[in-house]
Amino acid sequence: MISTHSAAEIIDDFAHQKHYSDRIVYQGPTPPLTATLDRHLMHHLVNNLIHNALKYSSSHEPVYVSLAQKDRQIVLAVKDQGIGIPQEDLKNLFVPFARAGNVGAIEGTGLGLSIANQAVTAHQGSINVDSRVGVGTTFTITLPLRA
Repeated sequence: MISTHSAAEIIDDFAHQKHYSDRIVYQGPTPPLTATLDRHLMHHLVNNLIHNALKYSSSHEPVYVSLAQKDRQIVLAVKDQGIGIPQEDLKNLFVPFARAGNVGAIEGTGLGLSIANQAVTAHQGSINVDSRVGVGTTFTITLPLRA
């Protein structure tokens, strides 16, 4: 079971880190949403998407996180104004150890999005990416309320 409180806790954890404070703009429902999902996998998923958005964006740019219920689904969107993902790298985005060609010296293993994608797939959900180099990236996750 995961609720919007879980997403808010992850955001709060980032907000307490000096170099990430005041950068996350969160929009979520009141009262909180509750869904029957694997808590551990969802924590990894949300944490990875937010961390990537912060990591690949300039330190003064906000990251937008929204959580909503549409019909019998939860929709999570994480949007940044970062470096973006080159079109040619999108096809390998969820392949383990694959990293975009424009990441330069930014640290990472190339495993986070692969694991995130597996978590979404395990819950019969979908993950969509909209990205433009130099403009930013939006990940949109859609999950059934009960997986």
